[in-house]
Amino acid sequence: VSMGAWAVAGALAAVAALFLCVFPTPGLDRSTTFAAMKAFPAAILGGLDSTTGALVGGLVIGVTETLMSGYQNDLAFLGRGIGDVAPFLVMIVVLLIRPAGLFGTRELARV
Repeated sequence: VSMGAWAVAGALAAVAALFLCVFPTPGLDRSTTFAAMKAFPAAILGGLDSTTGALVGGLVIGVTETLMSGYQNDLAFLGRGIGDVAPFLVMIVVLLIRPAGLFGTRELARV
């Protein structure tokens, strides 16, 4: 069952990639894509198995992005788009310190 689920998931991902190549903008405008890309670091930051962690991660990412965008002129040596990159930098730092996220649980299983 598990191998079949992986096979179906891989096939559906291949079909989705094919459609994305043929139709690069599938009815979504640019702002929707940016919102989806900002939700990813928030979920990873909080932990994938914790709803509270995702909420806290969203708040941390939002505050970080707003602060970095506000101080963009003072931090000009970092580049003009530092507000867009800051959530991913925070995500990388947190994953280096706590790989399961801030509120994620660490699961160990023997195979």
